[in-house]
Amino acid sequence: MKLEAKSELDTFIESQRAAEKIPGLAACIVVEEELAYSGIFGVANLENNVPVKLCTRFSVASISKVVTALSTVLLHEEEKLNIDLNINEYIAVKVKNPHAPTVAITARQLMQHTSSLQDTEEGLHKWQVQGDSAVPLEEQVRRHLSLEGELFDPREWSDTPPGKAAYHYSNAGYTLLAYLVEQVAGGAF
Repeated sequence: MKLEAKSELDTFIESQRAAEKIPGLAACIVVEEELAYSGIFGVANLENNVPVKLCTRFSVASISKVVTALSTVLLHEEEKLNIDLNINEYIAVKVKNPHAPTVAITARQLMQHTSSLQDTEEGLHKWQVQGDSAVPLEEQVRRHLSLEGELFDPREWSDTPPGKAAYHYSNAGYTLLAYLVEQVAGGAF
């Protein structure tokens, strides 16, 4: 990236950061697998006024859902995954809504939050970890979403069947989707 373009982009990002009252951020642009731009802005710790550095760790939280959904769609486009088929055709740990065990759950439903999985306050606390979990996705799914799992809770499922369910924002659904991506792609996700 030319120095003038980098300077303009830095100015734009900094103005947006200030306008939106974002304490700090790091940004990059990758073009054809090459780093074309990187920049760091603001502070990582307001209390101690610690500036953002290239090595600053940020909580990505629900931004990971975008990456998970994109990975799912790419696998679909590569014809490795049909987003409208029962996910149990692709994964080792079988998952069913206990209130509608014969109704398929699909990747499309997981992406759209209509799989009938729903976040509960208690359920969120069971799933929550700081940083990267040491528990592999397959084990998380087995513990929480398999009917035989030691942490399985039928209250995390709507009584309405998958695909017919109303929109229920579901972190657990995206964990299941990430596990599906991992199984289909053949590597850790």
